[in-house]
Amino acid sequence: MRQFECLWVLSALVLIVAVSAGASGNEGMERQIRGDMDMTTIENSRLSLGFDLGRGVELVSIVDHCDGHDYLGEQAPEGACRSFLAYYLKDAAGEFTPYSGRDHLEVTDATVSKAGDSLHIEARAVSAPLTFVLTCVALQGETAAICSLRVRNEFEEPTFLKVEWPLLQWIDPKGDPEKAMGAVPIEIGGFGPLHEHIPLKMGVNPRVGQATAFNSLNVGAIFDPAGRGGLFLAAVDAAQPLQLVGVDAHSVVGNGVVLLHPHEEVTFPRMAIGVHDGDWRKALDYYRENRTPRWAFPNTPAWLRDAGAVYSTAGVGAGAIYMTVDIQARLKEQIGSFDNLPRLLEQARGLGTDVVYVVDHYGGLEEGGITPYMNKGDYVPRGDMGGPEAFRRGIAEVHKLGGRVVVYVEPFIVYPRSQVGKANGEAWSIYKLDGTPYEHYRGYFSMDATNPGWQAHLAAVAHRLVAEYGVDGIYLDSYGWQCNWPFTRYNDPTPHSGAEWNQGVLDTLEAVRRAVRSADPDAVVMTESYNDFMHEYVDGGLDASFAWLRAINDDRIVASPIRYAMSEANVFSNGRDINGLNQVFAAGHNLALDAHWLPHADYVRRLVQIRKRYKDALVSGAQAYQPKTESDAVAAYFYQGAKHQIITAVNIGETAYEGRLVLRQGEAESVWRALLTDETITTNTDPAKPAIPISIPGKGLRVLVRHTCIQKM
Repeated sequence: MRQFECLWVLSALVLIVAVSAGASGNEGMERQIRGDMDMTTIENSRLSLGFDLGRGVELVSIVDHCDGHDYLGEQAPEGACRSFLAYYLKDAAGEFTPYSGRDHLEVTDATVSKAGDSLHIEARAVSAPLTFVLTCVALQGETAAICSLRVRNEFEEPTFLKVEWPLLQWIDPKGDPEKAMGAVPIEIGGFGPLHEHIPLKMGVNPRVGQATAFNSLNVGAIFDPAGRGGLFLAAVDAAQPLQLVGVDAHSVVGNGVVLLHPHEEVTFPRMAIGVHDGDWRKALDYYRENRTPRWAFPNTPAWLRDAGAVYSTAGVGAGAIYMTVDIQARLKEQIGSFDNLPRLLEQARGLGTDVVYVVDHYGGLEEGGITPYMNKGDYVPRGDMGGPEAFRRGIAEVHKLGGRVVVYVEPFIVYPRSQVGKANGEAWSIYKLDGTPYEHYRGYFSMDATNPGWQAHLAAVAHRLVAEYGVDGIYLDSYGWQCNWPFTRYNDPTPHSGAEWNQGVLDTLEAVRRAVRSADPDAVVMTESYNDFMHEYVDGGLDASFAWLRAINDDRIVASPIRYAMSEANVFSNGRDINGLNQVFAAGHNLALDAHWLPHADYVRRLVQIRKRYKDALVSGAQAYQPKTESDAVAAYFYQGAKHQIITAVNIGETAYEGRLVLRQGEAESVWRALLTDETITTNTDPAKPAIPISIPGKGLRVLVRHTCIQKM
């Protein structure tokens, strides 16, 4: 158990919340009468939590003992509800009805430990046959805050229950509330000011009761940018991110939905609450320290891991950032025949990469006039480009030239007139809870990720593409953005939970991965999106930060929480222009390229070459910290590799930046080479505040390598 100092080390409160029927007091706890417990506080040497049990269960204070600041102190209006837990029940119309933990929970018993660091509460729902036990423990010397939750259902039929928990409301951040910042890892971004920002959280589907996509990492923080302190909520367990963390200007909350069968008890994955010294990365440090022992990354081959970029045939539903590309060039219009696939490799190499991502490689249907891309299901090489033999020859030629080919497969939907659609689409698809078909995309079956037949079909398709035609990887579209779906099956009204769906997605990814690796040990699986939920099963993912997440990111990336916390993340992204491309590169990620970037080939190629040459820092190295700048429009990153130290600095604004990059102590009088301008720059001589003088044009990028690490380009 580690000790801490208030000013420097992250500390926390351990908070355990359980929900079950008739639990008894814990060992060492002193039983007290319910009526004496209306107001109670538990604490350790760093933090205290105050609860009001007079009406239900409210969390009314979180006090940081370093300076006495109460994070729930001054923002709440008189009489405002500050429930620590809220629950929602699904009605006959399929809508979720909310019940607050203040007005719809009745505390039946409560105990507090002799040391004053543990609280145990027994309660029942006023509006439903649910029973609760909440236990809160503030352990001395700990730097973690752990929350666990169990729910017991006394209904006589299955019940969908939505829970908002832990629920931290009416937050009063340190410093100026108008300048409060938030961080929730969403794709490669999820960072920004809260007062002028839409919430930093995945949007909730009202019929599902939760988001249908996951955070990159399930952690969220509110903090003062001046460094005076902050509050965070983080997942701890390796289980599915059931309680998805979200942040807005007034709250931090976990949100999730479970399906409770009659008399069933469900345990939620543990959550954590903590305070930190103002550096929001301390929240990520906590998350990483608790999650790293459970992380297991695939053995991604170097040809993808170190590629620097992929080159796609562009648009046409290629996924994520490619959906924003104006160029809608279709494969046949680009190369005519599969025998000409090496032309795509030539274009890719003009941008610095050897990896080609081919989308509409499979045949269309004369029946209904369906274009190749729209005929999802069978994935037979299209006859109008030479068919299977030409496909095989073209890929072989790409291999002879040293290139790699990744191809598109859609696991989520199937066209009804495809062969698999006609044979099994109805039986293998999912249905709404009322028994009507899901139609996430009009005119398509939404396929059941838990169905063994569908899993086997996808695995067979992937194996055939690798074994018979020689493709090097499979890109599985959609799955990263299709999570948490409750469903029924064909002619079977039994309800199934979003958690079951999610497990089916993982099982499908695992089946496809086994299939391609059995055909070629160096074959890869990629997905749309990349997150902690799926990372064990995929070798890379496409990002949508500058696509449909533009609003969340305010159309800019000035920090990348996932790159800081998970250097193993293999994400491919881009912006809509060079400014966006520079931001993605600076933040430490691979580029997703297409013909749109060919006019900028010389510049883009140089960036990809830099990423590949200094891969120990930019690809595999730690994003150690972000040097401070003198402008909100300039973001900088410091990468520490086994051999090299790299600094990237991007100017998002229109105006040139003439200022400093402030480094950590120990970097005084270090010498750096600017790789894009071939300048040599030396830091100042102040050992306490070493800084690099730097000039960055509007919307420009600088890449610096420490002098002892320089290699000739």
